Amino acid sequence: MDLETLGHLGNFFGGIAVGGSLLFLAYELHTSNRLARAEAQRDMRAAWQETLFKMAEYGPEVQEGLVDFNNLNPAKQLECVTVIASMGNQIDTLLKLKEKGLETEDNIRWTMDVFTGIVNTPGGIEIWRHLEKSNLFGDNLLTAVREKLKELGEPSESFIEKLPWLRFDPNTRR
Repeated sequence: MDLETLGHLGNFFGGIAVGGSLLFLAYELHTSNRLARAEAQRDMRAAWQETLFKMAEYGPEVQEGLVDFNNLNPAKQLECVTVIASMGNQIDTLLKLKEKGLETEDNIRWTMDVFTGIVNTPGGIEIWRHLEKSNLFGDNLLTAVREKLKELGEPSESFIEKLPWLRFDPNTRR
């Protein structure tokens, strides 16, 4: 075997090594993205859970606010708005993570369904209108919620009826 043949073999095996390195790098990048997605989803689920705990803490106020927000005193209105704004901010973040490939469609769907169900109540729509005007949310959320509300139709208490723990009882404050 002469020197030229050895040079060609070296180039050939060098090319194979570079190709193998690129395949390994692609695999590592894919794994890294999956891990980042899982971490983002864990963080968002924890934040969502905290919002649900806050909703439970302010239960009577939220229950009453979903039915008749405009007749609540300002302190109770603030409690309702805090819960709804927090949910909206979390979904806004989910939508942004999805754009980067770090969130899945099913996670966005169920959080959006819960959020728009709550917003599409007589009091919830009032809260949404105030928040929508305040420019607190990104365009992704505004567009997604507007489309979903259009699909749901006129605000009603049907979501509250499906989830009895959201019903307000003025006699027991629960």
